[in-house]
Amino acid sequence: MHQASSTRLAESSAPERTEASPCADSNISVTLHPIFAMDSGALYGVEARPQDHYAPEATASALREKAALQGRLVAFEFEQIERALTLLSAWDTASTPKLFVTVDTRLFLEVEDLSSRLEELLWRADAPKWLLILVLSERCGSPDLARVSTSVKAMTAQGFQFALDNFGGASDLRSLHSYDVGLLTIDRFFSDGVAEDQHKRFLLSRLIQLTHMLGMKAICTGLTRDVDLTLCHDLGVDFAQGDLLGGPQTAPAAIPTRCTVAVKKRQEAQVLRRAAQGIKDALIALKPTTISTPLFQVVSAFANPEHPRVLPVVNDAWEPLGVLLEQDLRPYLHSPIGLSLLRNPNSGLTLEALLRRYPLAKLEADPDRIMELMSGSNCDGVLITSGLRYLGFLPAQSLIKISTAQRIALAQDANPLTRLPGNRVVSQFFDDALLETSASRHFAYFDFDNFKPFNDNYGFRTGDRAILLFSDILKKTFGERDNVICHIGGDDFFVGSTMSNPNDFLKAVATAQEKFAKEAESFYSPEHRLAGEIVAVARDGVERRFALLRCSAGVILAPPYATDFDADMIASEIGRVKKAAKDSDSGLALLSLTGKASNTIITA
Repeated sequence: MHQASSTRLAESSAPERTEASPCADSNISVTLHPIFAMDSGALYGVEARPQDHYAPEATASALREKAALQGRLVAFEFEQIERALTLLSAWDTASTPKLFVTVDTRLFLEVEDLSSRLEELLWRADAPKWLLILVLSERCGSPDLARVSTSVKAMTAQGFQFALDNFGGASDLRSLHSYDVGLLTIDRFFSDGVAEDQHKRFLLSRLIQLTHMLGMKAICTGLTRDVDLTLCHDLGVDFAQGDLLGGPQTAPAAIPTRCTVAVKKRQEAQVLRRAAQGIKDALIALKPTTISTPLFQVVSAFANPEHPRVLPVVNDAWEPLGVLLEQDLRPYLHSPIGLSLLRNPNSGLTLEALLRRYPLAKLEADPDRIMELMSGSNCDGVLITSGLRYLGFLPAQSLIKISTAQRIALAQDANPLTRLPGNRVVSQFFDDALLETSASRHFAYFDFDNFKPFNDNYGFRTGDRAILLFSDILKKTFGERDNVICHIGGDDFFVGSTMSNPNDFLKAVATAQEKFAKEAESFYSPEHRLAGEIVAVARDGVERRFALLRCSAGVILAPPYATDFDADMIASEIGRVKKAAKDSDSGLALLSLTGKASNTIITA
């Protein structure tokens, strides 16, 4: 925004103050809450929240309801928008974030000329229309969905942007169906504590999937813990907000332009990385059109019979907004009257009016997840993004080929007994760990103790059952969050992790060991369980007594920003750690890397 914009707001020659302008004696101020792009950590927008000087503890919904009871709801809503635009005028044009302003949906029922009055405020602030995103809130009232929907659709056709507030809370599926929005603010209930709550994790993953299937983006709010932030990233959340990332500010200069908390990127198997490259290679580089382009100028794109029947539409930042379909233009393309309507700027037929939401997927997404998006939306392709920007169009046939190739690669690398990935994924985890130095990196090697005499006594089929038991324990204990679980071969397993807290990782390792030792007893006869040992022939041919099965674990921890080590060093050190674990009473040995080969191994 230009420097002169604040002066324009203060000294504008616009009409005298109406409901659309704040009252001179108002007690309302506005704070700005940053919203960051999950992948890049860059500042994407700020949310304006009203605050009463005399009741700072009052929530925005309480202030909104109080204004409604006083007959001042319209004045209240316009006041917060104007004050937020005033604050935003401190940013320059190149870096101005989007402005999210939550408004009560009753506003659309009480103001007939809402779009023109908003355009006046934007003009006075010298702000483009795409800068403002109206967040629809239904916390205080139950408006006529049909009437509000009609108004929202009309304003969308005029270039305004909308988001749905508190989805899964005050806003439900009826609101999602009724309103044409580009973003969903997901109720904070689903992200709070999601790292430990598997049920929440499932629900949140499905909400994200639904959002992208409908061609929208998702915002998770109220984030206060790094582990929840990391999991939200892994599930594909587009934007994040919360005290962890930055609290409310009254001055734009105090808002960081980049998230200070490092979002840990999910560790991907090598086959998935190849799949991402396959997606990039299969993209059709359809040149998009911007939302501001007159409709008659984009019609020629469909003149070529080889051109796909879809035209991507982006905003000035190349963020995909949806698509223009040839089938929607067909009635106008083949008649003189229809062509005249397309060329007439006063006909009301605009690109915004014909815009359709379309499935969105990130380049790094799992092809199988993209397949779910596409099949659920009944579309013949998806729009692929990278860093929120449009990258290309991926046809359905190409996606099917990529998904099939990935399944074959995963099957070839998987252990035939446990179906867990093998050494190739372990190597890829090492490579990632060496590159992502801002994260904690943990490596655990598991190896059964006394497995040979157990096999000799009970047979290989029972031995396979013990291996499958431990595989299931690892899956349940570590899951998929920030972890890579591999079966190297025989009774050797590997877990790589980027859990932020090393103590949590060590507790998980100990839990897996304890569960295995306890549940493996069921494979023994009552006599052997009672004795706590078996008699078998050792490798040297001498008959000896052996304790019941347990699993040793050699653990290596690499703290954030530790770089004085490489894969070869870890490989050489793991031998020492595994031996120390087998020789210890607990079966657990720990080595913290500082870049020196003489690090001390700690046993419990």
